[in-house]
Amino acid sequence: MTPAHTHKSAHIARLIPQEQPGLHPAHYRGYFTSFDAGYYYEAHDVLEELWLGCRGLPEYDFFKGLIQLAGCFVHLQKGRLRPAARLYDLAWSNIQKYLPTFRGLNITALEHKIRPYREALANGNKNPLATLGAPHLCEIFEPRIAA
Repeated sequence: MTPAHTHKSAHIARLIPQEQPGLHPAHYRGYFTSFDAGYYYEAHDVLEELWLGCRGLPEYDFFKGLIQLAGCFVHLQKGRLRPAARLYDLAWSNIQKYLPTFRGLNITALEHKIRPYREALANGNKNPLATLGAPHLCEIFEPRIAA
C-alpha cells in the first residue's frame, strides 16, 4: 500500500516521524503522534494520503474512520458540537468493524477512550474537550509510540 501523492505531500512529510524498521508506515504512526499532540486537522491530512492509496483494500474503512475521528476533534476544537457528534458516529461505524484490534491499534481500548466524548455530546451542550481534556491514542497502539 503506497500513500497517494497530493499537493499536501511536502507538508505531510514534515509532520510524520522518520520510518523505523518493523513499525507501521510512517503515515499511520504520524496520525497517532499528531492526534496526541492535538493536531487533529494534521492527523487527518497525514492519514488521508495513506487512505487514498488503499481503495479496495481491507484497511480502507478503518483509515476512513480514523480520519473521521480526527475530523470530529477538529469540530470540537472549533466548538461545533453537532457536527462533531455526527462525525463521531460515522467514524465509529467504520472503526468498529475491526474490533478487537487491527493494524496494531487496540480498538476496544480506543472505544473506552473516545466513548466519553460522544456521551458528553449526547448529554449536554458542553464541549467535552473542555471537560475531559484531549484523548491520547499512542498508548493503545502497538508497538507503543513515544508521544
